[in-house]
Amino acid sequence: MNILLPALAVAFAAFCVWLTVRIVNRWERWAKWTLAGVVAISVLIGYPLSIGACMLDTRSR
Repeated sequence: MNILLPALAVAFAAFCVWLTVRIVNRWERWAKWTLAGVVAISVLIGYPLSIGACMLDTRSR
């Protein structure tokens, strides 16, 4: 687990950079919708998970 989370974070960042380059260079519509979906999902899932992690951290003290 120590290597899995950083590897997933790097892969996600690389995917976002690749998608941004596709949008800027080729103006592809599917890339715009995919990036919007990725951002929406990461906000909708990431924010509640981070709140939950903070709550668990404060309870363990």
